[in-house]
Amino acid sequence: MTFKAKMEYLESIYGRYKKAPKKEKSVIFTEFCLNCNYHRKHAIRLLNNFKRFAKPKLKKRGRTFCDRTIKTYLAGSKPALL
Repeated sequence: MTFKAKMEYLESIYGRYKKAPKKEKSVIFTEFCLNCNYHRKHAIRLLNNFKRFAKPKLKKRGRTFCDRTIKTYLAGSKPALL
């Protein structure tokens, strides 16, 4: 089973897993582990943290300026800031 197929299967099973009572979750979970050939711990993490179109958020670094640039800016003339 390819990774893409496993993710599609996870997507199809996710809603059913979240709505099911505890006994049915066990059956669904065992089925998922056997079909995808995942260890139970890995499958638990996938089912608990499944986010469908999540993109990682990039942290942007703030601008840093040297002392000379700050002094000339405060003096009144605007330097060419990058």
